[in-house]
Amino acid sequence: MAKLIIPRQKHFIGFAPLVIVALFSVAGVAFADNAAIKSGPPKLFKTDPNKALVYFVNDFSRGDARVYVDRAPLGYVPRAAYTAVLLEPGVRLIWGTADAKWYDFQPGSVHLLRLVKVSGRSRVWVADNPGAIQGLVLGKKLAHVTTSKQGLAQLQAKAGNKYSSALKRAEGELALPYQKGFYALDLEGNQPKSAKASQ
Repeated sequence: MAKLIIPRQKHFIGFAPLVIVALFSVAGVAFADNAAIKSGPPKLFKTDPNKALVYFVNDFSRGDARVYVDRAPLGYVPRAAYTAVLLEPGVRLIWGTADAKWYDFQPGSVHLLRLVKVSGRSRVWVADNPGAIQGLVLGKKLAHVTTSKQGLAQLQAKAGNKYSSALKRAEGELALPYQKGFYALDLEGNQPKSAKASQ
């Protein structure tokens, strides 16, 4: 993995800006201690040329995942569910239930991060083929979820001083990005149509 020297102040994000760019939906059934809201049918989102569109998918792991981007909570991602968010581009720290890692998000890009158990209790968000997003969320009928303001406030309170610990755990390692043409298959061994077309 590439080693980075990452200035900590550069990656500060306030709670409010992340809430504004999150892709919220309103209808649904509450779960995960009434913090995560299960919306209607799976849906896809439009990209923004100035931001990175990131899908967090929990289709392999058991239990709920808590997700933080830098200092701010993104929300809960229960099993068999996903959430999506528009992030400011740059190197961002993703942590929470999964191991803390740095990810490099480019403006106008789309990323698919899937929660994968790597060993023991260790889980990590692994970059997968973004061309597989449609087939994944529609084919597996994954629930699109968002987290209520109350749930985000609870996550913010739970985080406490854990951000400093996440910084130490992440060290200077940048998570491996999905590289077009490098992986011929997605994590389930399927070759998405977009990958076939690009070969």
